[in-house]
Amino acid sequence: MAATVDFDSPKRTGDSVNRDVAASTEIFAGTIAAINAAGNAVPAADTAGLKVDGFASAHVDNSDGDAGDLNIDVERGIRRVNNSSTNAVTVAEINKVVYVEDDQTVNKDGGTNHIAAGICVDLDDDGVWVDTRLAPTAI
Repeated sequence: MAATVDFDSPKRTGDSVNRDVAASTEIFAGTIAAINAAGNAVPAADTAGLKVDGFASAHVDNSDGDAGDLNIDVERGIRRVNNSSTNAVTVAEINKVVYVEDDQTVNKDGGTNHIAAGICVDLDDDGVWVDTRLAPTAI
């Protein structure tokens, strides 16, 4: 039904989200975090069905827990991660999608499952600057 009066819709900045951590999972601070098909946080990997959510704000060890026993704040934005040693991102990928190799490394072609890490905004001798804000819709 369409509104006929003002609607007080809650808002979020979108800079971070709080996620349940998957069962038997450990996520390290600063790494790329993804969500699995159940919507639980996991370390990003070249695994079918994962969607990058952002960067883990803290170390959370749910190794002995069930899904949702612990939570993690996942921050969206731009951070520097490692560049692949076998399929390195180059200046040609600036403003293009880069892909997850593991939870701290991106590459230029997507490996097996083409899990988008986000948009490459820059690179330097220490790694690749990746913007995760559009990661799920980047491909």
